Amino acid sequence: MEALSALDFSGERYWLILIGTIDPMQLSIRLLRETDGRWIADISELPGVTAYGATPEAATLKAKELALRVITEEIEHGEMPPGAATPQFSIAA
Repeated sequence: MEALSALDFSGERYWLILIGTIDPMQLSIRLLRETDGRWIADISELPGVTAYGATPEAATLKAKELALRVITEEIEHGEMPPGAATPQFSIAA
Protein backbone atom coordinates (compact mmCIF):
# COMPACT_ATOMS: atom_id res chain seq x y z
CA MET A 1 0.00 0.00 0.00
CA GLU A 2 1.40 3.38 -0.99
CA ALA A 3 0.84 6.52 1.03
CA LEU A 4 1.64 10.06 -0.04
CA SER A 5 1.78 12.98 2.35
CA ALA A 6 3.28 16.47 2.41
CA LEU A 7 5.63 17.61 5.14
CA ASP A 8 6.39 21.27 5.86
CA PHE A 9 9.83 22.21 7.21
CA SER A 10 10.29 25.97 7.71
CA GLY A 11 8.39 26.98 4.61
CA GLU A 12 9.89 24.27 2.40
CA ARG A 13 7.54 21.53 1.27
CA TYR A 14 8.71 17.94 1.08
CA TRP A 15 6.81 14.87 -0.05
CA LEU A 16 7.04 11.60 1.79
CA ILE A 17 6.11 8.45 -0.09
CA LEU A 18 5.64 5.30 1.94
CA ILE A 19 5.59 2.07 0.01
CA GLY A 20 4.53 -0.78 2.28
CA THR A 21 6.75 -2.09 5.03
CA ILE A 22 10.25 -3.49 4.97
CA ASP A 23 10.79 -6.84 6.66
CA PRO A 24 13.99 -7.26 8.68
CA MET A 25 16.84 -9.39 7.36
CA GLN A 26 18.09 -11.36 10.37
CA LEU A 27 21.86 -11.87 10.30
CA SER A 28 23.56 -13.99 12.96
CA ILE A 29 27.13 -13.26 14.00
CA ARG A 30 29.08 -16.29 15.18
CA LEU A 31 32.11 -15.58 17.36
CA LEU A 32 35.05 -17.96 17.70
CA ARG A 33 38.39 -17.53 19.47
CA GLU A 34 41.59 -18.55 17.69
CA THR A 35 44.40 -20.29 19.57
CA ASP A 36 46.51 -17.12 19.21
CA GLY A 37 43.83 -15.10 21.07
CA ARG A 38 42.27 -13.33 18.08
CA TRP A 39 38.50 -13.38 17.65
CA ILE A 40 36.72 -14.32 14.43
CA ALA A 41 33.22 -13.07 13.65
CA ASP A 42 31.39 -14.53 10.69
CA ILE A 43 27.91 -14.16 9.25
CA SER A 44 26.75 -17.42 7.68
CA GLU A 45 23.84 -15.78 5.82
CA LEU A 46 26.42 -13.81 3.77
CA PRO A 47 29.13 -16.19 2.52
CA GLY A 48 32.60 -14.72 2.83
CA VAL A 49 31.70 -12.22 5.54
CA THR A 50 34.37 -13.04 8.13
CA ALA A 51 36.39 -10.58 10.20
CA TYR A 52 39.12 -10.78 12.82
CA GLY A 53 39.53 -8.60 15.90
CA ALA A 54 41.55 -8.41 19.10
CA THR A 55 38.30 -8.50 21.10
CA PRO A 56 34.84 -9.96 20.44
CA GLU A 57 33.51 -6.42 20.12
CA ALA A 58 36.12 -5.42 17.54
CA ALA A 59 35.50 -8.54 15.46
CA THR A 60 31.72 -7.98 15.66
CA LEU A 61 32.00 -4.36 14.50
CA LYS A 62 34.23 -5.34 11.58
CA ALA A 63 31.83 -8.13 10.54
CA LYS A 64 28.86 -5.73 10.65
CA GLU A 65 30.76 -3.20 8.52
CA LEU A 66 31.68 -5.85 5.96
CA ALA A 67 28.12 -7.21 5.88
CA LEU A 68 26.71 -3.75 5.18
CA ARG A 69 29.24 -3.27 2.35
CA VAL A 70 28.25 -6.62 0.81
CA ILE A 71 24.54 -5.78 1.05
CA THR A 72 25.19 -2.34 -0.50
CA GLU A 73 27.09 -3.93 -3.40
CA GLU A 74 24.27 -6.43 -3.97
CA ILE A 75 21.72 -3.60 -4.12
CA GLU A 76 23.89 -1.47 -6.43
CA HIS A 77 24.42 -4.39 -8.83
CA GLY A 78 20.74 -5.39 -8.89
CA GLU A 79 21.32 -8.64 -7.01
CA MET A 80 18.92 -7.62 -4.22
CA PRO A 81 15.81 -5.45 -4.50
CA PRO A 82 16.43 -2.03 -2.86
CA GLY A 83 13.54 -2.37 -0.40
CA ALA A 84 14.02 -6.08 0.26
CA ALA A 85 14.94 -5.93 3.91
CA THR A 86 16.57 -4.01 6.70
CA PRO A 87 19.50 -5.89 8.27
CA GLN A 88 19.29 -6.75 11.96
CA PHE A 89 22.24 -8.36 13.69
CA SER A 90 22.26 -10.81 16.58
CA ILE A 91 25.07 -12.75 18.24
CA ALA A 92 24.66 -16.49 17.72
CA ALA A 93 24.65 -18.60 20.86
